[in-house]
Amino acid sequence: MDTADSLRVRARVVEELASYARAGAEAGARVDVRWPTDRVAERIESRRSRLVAPYRSLLRVLEADRRPETARLSSDVWIIWEEGKFVVFFDLFSEHFGLAARQFDDIPTFWGVYGDLVHVLCAA
Repeated sequence: MDTADSLRVRARVVEELASYARAGAEAGARVDVRWPTDRVAERIESRRSRLVAPYRSLLRVLEADRRPETARLSSDVWIIWEEGKFVVFFDLFSEHFGLAARQFDDIPTFWGVYGDLVHVLCAA
């Protein structure tokens, strides 16, 4: 099951990045109010080298970060990107990406950033 899920997560990452590349090609398109498309594209390109083969990990969500929007986050996620202590994960249950950091031990702690892959990679 892990291999099938890992392949599914990898396909989702490829799909998210490809769909951004197509949408970002539109003149004047913006992902966020503050970031023009070319800046987002640069950030994503600089993050690509840190993508990893998806692997399972536990996720710690502190009570302070529990909100209605994150109530569905699983504690069993897939790490898809790493840089230093920071990781980006994909949660198969909620189907969201999120940002976490290894703060206390090897279990990443959710940092309150979640959503689509481009948004989370830009926040990383």
